[in-house]
Amino acid sequence: MLKQLQFLRNILMHSYLPVWLTLVLGSLLSGGTAIFVATQEVQTLQRQFPRRVNHLALALQQRIEGSLQGTLTTGRFVQTHSQIDEAQLNHFTDSIFPQYPGLLELGWAVNRSEDEFRVIAAKQYRLQVSSQSTSELPEILDDWAIANAVQSRRSRVSRTRFDPQVRDYWFNLYYPIYDQVVSEEGDSALGEDNPKVLGVVYGTYRLKEMLRLTLGTLDIRNLDFYLFEMTVDILDSSLLKENSMAQENFLFFYDAETRTLESNWQQIPPIQMTEGDYCPVQPNHNCIRSLNVGDREWSMLIVPRLDRGQLSWRVGSTLAIGLLATGLLASYLRSLLKHHNQTERLNEHLSAELDISRRLQKMLLPTPHELQKASELEIATYMEPADEVGGDYYDILIGEKSIKIGIGDVTGHGLESGVLAIMVQTAVRTLEECQETDPRKFLDVINRTIYQNVQRMQSDKNLSLCLIDYHDGLLKLSGQHEEVIIAREEGIERVDTIDLGFPIGLDTNILEFINGQHLYLNPGDVVVLYTDGITEAENRHKQLYGIERLCQVISQHRQYTAEVILQGVIDDVRRHIGQHKVYDDITLLVIKRRPRVSPSTGEFIVAKSAVPSLR
Repeated sequence: MLKQLQFLRNILMHSYLPVWLTLVLGSLLSGGTAIFVATQEVQTLQRQFPRRVNHLALALQQRIEGSLQGTLTTGRFVQTHSQIDEAQLNHFTDSIFPQYPGLLELGWAVNRSEDEFRVIAAKQYRLQVSSQSTSELPEILDDWAIANAVQSRRSRVSRTRFDPQVRDYWFNLYYPIYDQVVSEEGDSALGEDNPKVLGVVYGTYRLKEMLRLTLGTLDIRNLDFYLFEMTVDILDSSLLKENSMAQENFLFFYDAETRTLESNWQQIPPIQMTEGDYCPVQPNHNCIRSLNVGDREWSMLIVPRLDRGQLSWRVGSTLAIGLLATGLLASYLRSLLKHHNQTERLNEHLSAELDISRRLQKMLLPTPHELQKASELEIATYMEPADEVGGDYYDILIGEKSIKIGIGDVTGHGLESGVLAIMVQTAVRTLEECQETDPRKFLDVINRTIYQNVQRMQSDKNLSLCLIDYHDGLLKLSGQHEEVIIAREEGIERVDTIDLGFPIGLDTNILEFINGQHLYLNPGDVVVLYTDGITEAENRHKQLYGIERLCQVISQHRQYTAEVILQGVIDDVRRHIGQHKVYDDITLLVIKRRPRVSPSTGEFIVAKSAVPSLR
């Protein structure tokens, strides 16, 4: 269990987890979008199905009716021209024949039977013998002869029945010719109940060709249909009962995908029954449409077909685009994370280096043990860098006869400023070890050294630097820095150092700008050195701490030890800053001359150490 939890924790903490999640979620979203596209395609087909079915049925009906007009027109022509001969009939049919695609044969058959009258409703006629010769009109042929005529495209065939008869790929339509005009209501104009049949005008139609020509003009890519020689009611009943009547009366199946007509029942897709319904689009929706051919009713069972090629292309392209976008996003995230990880490692490396620099900088600061060697002075120090490495400098070098105190502030802060501060510290200690006692030469050598290094670094850094030499109460100041604050029993004294020097590292020769000033420090007097990080410290209202407030706090704490004075100032500065950001390094040195030795005990009279109350 612990191993599983550890494994899960490792996965959750892995830096490339966002990439994995992007791949998983992107793949799921792409798949969901592809499914949505497929669903929308099916729903679109379902919505459009009724309209397209009606359009298909209407187009086929109009095509069939238009094609049948060839026979009907010829019949009316023969009916109104009783003395027509074969030449006239051929001339007429030749003129109208090209107007009816799908019409294979068009002709006139005469009566050759001995029966003069038959009832029209009987649907079967034996024709009376014609008075004309058999060479003038076509003969009456049997079914096998008609089939051969279709294959050989003979121009004339005859049949003896008046209703459409379907055979494989063709059917005949007959128009009876009577010996008198019959009204549209079927009544004889001469009052006879059974008019004499003289013959029939017939048309042989190639059903497959008629359907092909019609379907070629329609957009029915997603519609298959079955064509039956039976009424809608009978077909509906046959399909629901799943009997053989539909198969026995089957004519054609149209495959929308291949755009072909198939007449072999064994070669077509079986009619699917779903929950007792043969219409797969909408429940209880009738997919059957009727076609009227002469006095017959045919029926079409129309079923939707998804264009799998188009559907696959849309779904595939949607999925591919989604996966491609996911891959690109994952690759972009991976690149960002890789860059982020590299940056993190670099930051860690830099942080480690900065930490080393910070520790090195602190290691070079005087230790409390060293400060205790200053027998005449109490010295308290404080430094807080704004970054890992500060740009402030201070050092205290305690010799056998004198004490040298240095304080400076490099422009800016950070690693570069910290390195420059370390350079100054090294230069000061080196010159001190060389026993250079002239303050002007001391600062001039430091300036030339720092200037050359700054130029080599191609930097614009410089610093203020003030050096103080102390011996037996005498202070010797040289170099430019912030004001030196001296808290005496009489009050606060502020010493301006602006005329005592020039910024270090700004020019190659500053000797002429360096001056000195001597001050005497009485027992109990306090010297405060600081950087502008204290006087320019801001609060949230952008108000600066200021030197006046600093002097006030020092004055309130003057009678206490150097450590207490320093802590009082730092605490007050922190109260002023509050939660506001610290923008600059803060450095503070408090130096207090110890009181005189007691004549009776031979010991120093120690200053008070209690913290006063601030008003």
